Amino acid sequence: MPPVGRKRFVQTRGAAPRFHLIDIGAGRAEYVTRKIRQYPHRRYGVIDPRYRPNHVTETYTHELSHLAADLPARGITVYASNLVEALRQMKKEGAKTRYFNVDFPFIENQREAKVALRNILRLANEIPNVLQPGGKIFLLTEKESAVELYEKIAREYGLEVTKKKVSVQASRTRPKTFTMGKIMEVIPDLPYLWRVTFRYIPSEYRRPNKPF
Repeated sequence: MPPVGRKRFVQTRGAAPRFHLIDIGAGRAEYVTRKIRQYPHRRYGVIDPRYRPNHVTETYTHELSHLAADLPARGITVYASNLVEALRQMKKEGAKTRYFNVDFPFIENQREAKVALRNILRLANEIPNVLQPGGKIFLLTEKESAVELYEKIAREYGLEVTKKKVSVQASRTRPKTFTMGKIMEVIPDLPYLWRVTFRYIPSEYRRPNKPF
């Protein structure tokens, strides 16, 4: 009898989507494309407003709008919107994911930094609605001061936090390598990045007197 291979994930009609991982700001979607080849039985999603056909803020946007039409054929769900709109759509669908992944470079521009921080807060606020119990958010950044800020926010929302340094070379195995390339252009001698993991444990599942 021939061995049984892993089947490609097929969503049951009418069922609320359940994702293994959603990549925020996925860009060219190299990471989820690689993952779905390895694990076709899992469901992956991407969030990025640059998938919109009329989004023209970056030189490769035309490429991304074409890619957005191709990703669903690979079994990847596309949210061609900003994070707020995507979270709203997920709530409407009843969709939840086991993991969120976000590559979050430190932003020098204060106005852009405030917008990015608001997005992090919005994600934290919606965690019970879009993240499965025990689910995690993986965040990659290069600034320790940013890590401290995100850690403070996470604890305010009852998330467990772990962090560690990773080499820049190791980080390039993670998603959005082109974003990391931009960081390296600004800080060419950067020896390592910070990888922060936030874990969501609903209050009813927490052990008594467990510190955060």
